[in-house]
Amino acid sequence: MADSSTPDEEQKKAAEKEAKRVRLRNRSIQELVETERAYVRDLKVLTEVYIMPLTPSKQMTILNPEQHRLLFNNIPSLISLNTNFLTALEALYKEWDPTSTKIADEFLQFAPFFNMYQSYLNSHEQAAGLVSKLYIRSSKFKTFVDAAQFDAKCNGLDIKSYLVKPLQRITKYSLLLRELTKHTLPLHPDYEDLQLAMVKITAVNASINENMKTFDQRQKVRDIAARFTTNVDLVSPARYFIKEGKLTKICRKKDIEYIFILFSDLLIYGEKASDTSKDYQVKIHQQIPINQSFRIRDIPQNIKYGAKCWEIHSPEKSFIVYAAHPGLKHDWLQEMEKVVQQRKTIETARVRPSPLWVPDDFTNVCMMPQCEHRFTVINRRHHCRFCGRLVCGPCSSNKLRHWNKSKKTVRVCTMCYGENKEYERSGGGETKQTGDENKFDDVDSLSVGSEIDFEMWDSVDDEEVELDLMLDDMKQSPAPQDSPIKRSSTKRSKKPNSKRKDNAESKILGPEIEAQRNTATIRSIFSEPAKIFRLKIEHQSKKSTRSFLPELTDLPKRTSYNYDVFTSPMNSAPTIPVMGTSASADNQNFNKDNIDAE
Repeated sequence: MADSSTPDEEQKKAAEKEAKRVRLRNRSIQELVETERAYVRDLKVLTEVYIMPLTPSKQMTILNPEQHRLLFNNIPSLISLNTNFLTALEALYKEWDPTSTKIADEFLQFAPFFNMYQSYLNSHEQAAGLVSKLYIRSSKFKTFVDAAQFDAKCNGLDIKSYLVKPLQRITKYSLLLRELTKHTLPLHPDYEDLQLAMVKITAVNASINENMKTFDQRQKVRDIAARFTTNVDLVSPARYFIKEGKLTKICRKKDIEYIFILFSDLLIYGEKASDTSKDYQVKIHQQIPINQSFRIRDIPQNIKYGAKCWEIHSPEKSFIVYAAHPGLKHDWLQEMEKVVQQRKTIETARVRPSPLWVPDDFTNVCMMPQCEHRFTVINRRHHCRFCGRLVCGPCSSNKLRHWNKSKKTVRVCTMCYGENKEYERSGGGETKQTGDENKFDDVDSLSVGSEIDFEMWDSVDDEEVELDLMLDDMKQSPAPQDSPIKRSSTKRSKKPNSKRKDNAESKILGPEIEAQRNTATIRSIFSEPAKIFRLKIEHQSKKSTRSFLPELTDLPKRTSYNYDVFTSPMNSAPTIPVMGTSASADNQNFNKDNIDAE
């Protein structure tokens, strides 16, 4: 359908549209001036009702100087700035011409000075918290602010409502300018300057918001530093807080829960201070810088801990941690990975990571190739200080210089000694890196020995291992159900309960072998030539002396008896003289029944 409007009607519609635009523009200018006037009036009320009466003096001691400065930081400067800005706006508004008056010039002139709001906004959150704290703890402050709220000048507004006014005002300038630009024609002389003013005011707000975020992050770092039991300066220009929570660190013999705190360039873990009643106090155990030497590696699945653990590698410390559940682990891994990627862009000296010590319950046999020594009470576990593997004594008898501390020598396994001894003898400043020299540049390069697969890790019971060794020595011929233990770098599956194992072995071996096993259990105490048991108690002396093996601590104690027990040949029972009897052959058979009778 064709438009049937006449030229006169079109002109009339255009005139009405222009009149509406002028009306809306005038309304925007009016709103700008009136809201600025109300804002300056509120700042003056804040000064008259709160700032001046609460100023510390001999007559008024409600607030100390530090509290007063924090609550009303930079308010006098803001009053002076906005009073001048209001004066300029009112002068233009008095001579306002919708077609020619330029308001953007005033914004362009005052925009740089609006950065003065930064100081106030940085402390606003702390000021609001201080008001809440004083209102609860200070009866004088509570009485004062309650009475001031009913002052005729305050219009029923409390102190918090006035303290938030500057924050609301600086963010509203962008909205007012956007509305004013919307109702200004492109041909208006003020149009281009309004767009420029809007860009400048938006940049000021963005800068203030970013600085407030940075300030909050630094303040969070200061708050965390105040929680430590020792004086630690954590404040750094580029450091900010990321995450805090409880994780469990897998140590050599047991798992310990720590409080982990992640920053943009630092990882700290510690425990709750036991010598203080404050729950938030933390005793630092380790500070680990996050740099190009810092690495993390996921352990997707693990028999012992499930999908909750991962590895952390650094020159200061390398270890395994696990979270309470896989979701929490994912959050930590994600945040750590972000920090590691960001820190890669910063050039730092690359240092060899500390070895990740394999936990004691990872395996019950020496991890050196061609060595099948099992760990027992006598054959103890040792950790190689270069690769962290669990090795036996003969496989860790060599020493090398520490890779970071040249004056210190550390215990190493035969593998690490063979790889590094020639380099050390040649006079090299540091021990040789495992693999290629450029391996450390690889993203996946971790601690030496980090190729150990922890996915099949399960627990080993040392008592069960001792029982296995004793049964192996005792059996004349192994039962068909038993299979030889295979040497493997990964963990064996967990053994059944030892009591059930005893019953199963008894059924297989029969009563005669069972009796031999009981005898062998007693003989094992004296099977080592180096074990000499001597117990002497002199009834007449004031001070008795005893020296005995831990294995015989359960024997009955007697006064006035004098025992001399020496080791017997490897395959014979020991001889024990008994008071009041002859040392005949009948009395020389030492078995479990004799001990029970004693």
